[in-house]
Amino acid sequence: LDEMCTELAVLNSFYNKFTWKAWISKTDLSIKDNLYNSPGYYTSLSGSIVAYSFTDLTDGTLNNALIYDQDGMEQLDKDVWTGTYWDGSFAYENCDNWSNIRTFGLMGRTNTMEKDWTSVGELALCSEKKFIYCIEDEYIVDNQY
Repeated sequence: LDEMCTELAVLNSFYNKFTWKAWISKTDLSIKDNLYNSPGYYTSLSGSIVAYSFTDLTDGTLNNALIYDQDGMEQLDKDVWTGTYWDGSFAYENCDNWSNIRTFGLMGRTNTMEKDWTSVGELALCSEKKFIYCIEDEYIVDNQY
């Protein structure tokens, strides 16, 4: 899924020598341990500040809701696959590490600034199509001239 996030960033001109990762956790691999814990801002496509740092991103509330898809279209009250609790830790309900459509996964929801953005406390059947969040990861140094 990380590769898909980077591909979407490239296709939509959001790629600026950064990598992108899906806000998805697997069993024993929490997104908080798999994503650069930036001390800087996290912003939405509209430019609004979602969190002032990774610590702020994982404190249970957002400063602004995540509502825009990769095309800049509003996606209000949409379900999002995460397998991740509000603090960035993994949930065991993750579609067997996103490989089994016959199981259940934890989801989040767009258009909220509470912990529901990543963990609504509801499970969904993994065969259902849902959005994913893509988050810009650390800067990649390019030494080519």
